[in-house]
Amino acid sequence: AKELAFAGGKAGDGLALLHELFERIGRAGNADDPLALILEFATAHIAGAELAAVILEEPGGDAIVRLAWQRGVGRLLDARISSSLLAGLSPGRAFLLQPDIADLSKSQAAQDISSGILIRLRADGGRAGMLYMDNRGRGEAFCEEDLHFANALAGTVSLHLLLERQAFLSRIEVNMRRYFGPDVVHMIVEESRAGKRIGLGVRDCAATVLFVDMKGFSSYGRSHSPQEVVELLNPYFQMMTRCIQAHGGHVDKFIGDCVMGVFGVRPVDEEGAVDPNHAAQAVRAALQMIREWSRGSA
Repeated sequence: AKELAFAGGKAGDGLALLHELFERIGRAGNADDPLALILEFATAHIAGAELAAVILEEPGGDAIVRLAWQRGVGRLLDARISSSLLAGLSPGRAFLLQPDIADLSKSQAAQDISSGILIRLRADGGRAGMLYMDNRGRGEAFCEEDLHFANALAGTVSLHLLLERQAFLSRIEVNMRRYFGPDVVHMIVEESRAGKRIGLGVRDCAATVLFVDMKGFSSYGRSHSPQEVVELLNPYFQMMTRCIQAHGGHVDKFIGDCVMGVFGVRPVDEEGAVDPNHAAQAVRAALQMIREWSRGSA
C-alpha cells in the first residue's frame, strides 16, 4: 500500500492533521462521540485552545452548549463560556478572532480568558451554531494560523451535524410511516427539516373518525398468555393500519385492542381545507378490514 503524502509547509501540516482526525473518527465507529473527538483534537493541536465547545443556536435565538471539552480535564458537563465572546459574533459574520482582549468582561475575568476564536457553523443552508475556543489561565494567544485550522475543524463539525440531522429525520420518517399516511409523514419531516417545532395545535375542520376493536378480546386476554395476546395484536395492528392508510387516513392512537383512525384531516396548504370524501374513505377502509381479517382468521 502506498502512503499518502502531503505537501510541505504549514498548509501540508494542516492537511496531515485533518487526515489524522478523520482516521481517528473512522476507527472509533459508534464507540465515541465524533464531536468529542473533534474537540479533544482541537485542544491538543491548537496551543491557545484550553477549552473548545460546539454551541447550537435554537430557533428562538438562544445558544446552548451541545458539548464542551477542556484540555487536561476532558468532557465538561457544566461548561462556563464567555458570553461577551458569543455576543461579539454578529449574525452576519463568519468568524471572530480576538488574540488579545484588553478590557475583560465579567465572564472573561472569572475564567481568566484573554484570547478567543469563534467560527460560524452552517447546516442546511443556514446558521446552526458556532465552534467556540478560548484560553484559560492566560495561556497562549490565538493567531491567524489557528483561525485557519479552526475553520477547517468547524467544517468537519458542520458536516457531522448535517449527517446527524439527516439520520434523525430518517428515523422519524421510518417510525412515522408505521402509523401515518404519506402526507402526514411528509409534513412532519419537512417541518422538522425546516427547524420548526412539531407540537400540539388546534383547528376546526370536518373529519371522520373510525374506531375498530375485536369482539371478545377481553375474555381472550384473560384466558391466554401475554405472549399469545401479543402474537394476536401485532398482525392485527399492522393490518388495521395498512387498511386505514390505504384509504387516505392515519392512525391517531391504539387503545388496548382498539384502533382509532382519522380521515379528512391532512396537512394542506389552505387552512381548513379537507377531503370531502372522508366518510366514504372510512367506510371503504372498514370494509377492507373485515375482508382481510376474515381471510386471515379463516
